[in-house]
Amino acid sequence: MSLLQRIEAPSKLPDSLAVPGSKSLSHRALILSHHCPDPPVLDGLLNCADTEATHRGMAALGDGITIDCGNSGTTLRFLLGQAALLGETTHFVGDASLSRRTNASLLRSLEAAGVWIESRDDHLPISIRGPLQPGLFSVAAELSSQFLSSLLLALPFATGDSRIQLLGEVPSQGYVELTQQAAAHFGLMIEKTSDGFQIPGNQTAQGGLYPIEGDWSAAGLAGAFSIAMGQPLRLANLQRHSRQSDRALPQFLEQFGASVRWHDDGLSIHPGERLAVPYLDLRAQPDLLPPMAVLASLSPGPTRLQCSPGIRHKESDRLAVMAEALHRCGLEVHVTGDELTVVGGQAQSAEIPCYGDHRIHMALCALAATVPGGLQLDSADAVDVSWPGFHQSLGIRRSQ
Repeated sequence: MSLLQRIEAPSKLPDSLAVPGSKSLSHRALILSHHCPDPPVLDGLLNCADTEATHRGMAALGDGITIDCGNSGTTLRFLLGQAALLGETTHFVGDASLSRRTNASLLRSLEAAGVWIESRDDHLPISIRGPLQPGLFSVAAELSSQFLSSLLLALPFATGDSRIQLLGEVPSQGYVELTQQAAAHFGLMIEKTSDGFQIPGNQTAQGGLYPIEGDWSAAGLAGAFSIAMGQPLRLANLQRHSRQSDRALPQFLEQFGASVRWHDDGLSIHPGERLAVPYLDLRAQPDLLPPMAVLASLSPGPTRLQCSPGIRHKESDRLAVMAEALHRCGLEVHVTGDELTVVGGQAQSAEIPCYGDHRIHMALCALAATVPGGLQLDSADAVDVSWPGFHQSLGIRRSQ
């Protein structure tokens, strides 16, 4: 367990909070901007450890360079597709957590297109050299939509036309739609077909102004804080008609008893009587599992949280880690397959490892708001992966 800190809630939440820019869109914009003859203006870009890894990596691809992706699975998967376009070798490494995550489906698709790959059983370290040959790509994306998005971001710049055939479902379909949205904004053509995508090659990205909307995953963490503390909170920098999968957050919060009101630039959350939520389907919203598990622990009765298989292949096995965290707090939890069942109750003070997972730590900060004296959590520095300044933004108190 890394350094433990006592996490305690502020006496009062801020009246309003501007959520940071979307991490998902920032990654995509950074990659596509490198293909523009004239640099675009990325308005609202999220500057965090993950997006910085993507920015550095795109600038360093090829010529035997080793790229450290840190903790960012998005950086690794997306840059593997970019590196496959080149006739030079690129080496990829990452931290211990990222090195445990498989990339098998993406690597098989690239190898079938003539790309040379050397890896540790489809895990980091990975070396890759193209150029990939355009044509038919068969992709299984059950574990991660990032495998599919990696190809969608690379194939418009291949030397010929390509077609992607999907093998099975893509649970996180919203992330694929974000990739299509970003590509279209940069002037790229990606055509949806009955079984996948048709992608013309030899395309050129167009620059200009690219506004990056706020991050609905971050909004989920702030929303959990509002309900945990029983205090209203206005969240700005959110688009009501966003294609982010976590845009489903308002409906989830309402199920837990909150009232949500829309404004021109976001929404306000008004906690109400906590309601029982027997079942919540999070298969399309894997990043919302940690805060929704916290809200389930505050609600009367049991809540079944349904996830997709990819939830076990994030920065941590989030099902197992959330179950351990809530169990340490004296709460009843059960894991069955890809489901987490949480029985509501009063959490008790405990020492909890977050396994370096930024979303686990941030969600448990909300739970700490309900525990007299707070919780002892590690991995506080991990929040820099997606929300630098998270603790300060919400007024969270930390002490050794």
